[in-house]
Amino acid sequence: MFGSILREDFGPNSDVDIIVISKNASPFSYERSKLIVEFRRIIGFVNSFEIHIVTPEEYEEWYSKFIKEKRQYSVVEIPC
Repeated sequence: MFGSILREDFGPNSDVDIIVISKNASPFSYERSKLIVEFRRIIGFVNSFEIHIVTPEEYEEWYSKFIKEKRQYSVVEIPC
């Protein structure tokens, strides 16, 4: 998790940012969108989660530059 949920500015209109870092993340946005739909099917379509799926390289090149606060959780395997 990252974003406002870990800071003092989290409020009723905030979302919960979740980043999934996987060396197996598809380079195609369509494939990533299918995974996000599967996550939403599991946790419910009406929610305040913003799910980001990236490769370790994408994380290092982009996300790591602006994510100041983060909290890591256990690895969970989701059958696809």
